[in-house]
Amino acid sequence: DTGAKIKAVFIYNFSKYFDWPANYKQGSFVVGILGKSSLTPELTTMSSSKTVGSQKIEVKEFETLDAVNKCHILFLADNNIALAKVIGKIKGNSTLLITEKDGYAKQGASINFVYVNNKQKFELNKTSCLEM
Repeated sequence: DTGAKIKAVFIYNFSKYFDWPANYKQGSFVVGILGKSSLTPELTTMSSSKTVGSQKIEVKEFETLDAVNKCHILFLADNNIALAKVIGKIKGNSTLLITEKDGYAKQGASINFVYVNNKQKFELNKTSCLEM
């Protein structure tokens, strides 16, 4: 899936542009995926050869919102889960929330994948990113 490969590269590159608190710089750099996604195998492959700083990348797939725990980046693959509930679950946890549904950047996601003229782009919610 070419789209998933492109998004995986974007997500890896996003990890380089944000600074997490000291307690997030120990152990693995966790990329969580809420729901089933073709991104999971792409990110898992990438995690075997890349790091974020000195941290190994660990990809975790969460089936439910209740299962979500500490992660640096959370990709919302299941658009049936209300964005407000996801934001409430991760609030105050220094988690970069990435989505792919129209309007989600304006509604509180940190980064939202969009297609513009058949090209993969993203919207950035600066306010959400600063609150991370």
